[in-house]
Amino acid sequence: MKIRMETSKPGSIDGVNVIDLVAGLEYETVDSPRGDRLAQYHIRRGDAVEVLQVGEGVDVAAIAVAVDPIPLLRLKAKGSGK
Repeated sequence: MKIRMETSKPGSIDGVNVIDLVAGLEYETVDSPRGDRLAQYHIRRGDAVEVLQVGEGVDVAAIAVAVDPIPLLRLKAKGSGK
């Protein structure tokens, strides 16, 4: 699992070595249940967020439509009488 640190702190991404995890950097935990638990631990504490990767069930087209500002602007203009 890939995480991006929101705060800097000592921690582990493999369950063995403790390193300085730096805010703003992304880290890939080991590909095992232990790695997933470590990533979830950092996320639950609010120290990190999960980084979603394309191809992991993320519908990029749906995201693009959801954040397209043009329909919102048209609705606002229509409602204001312009």
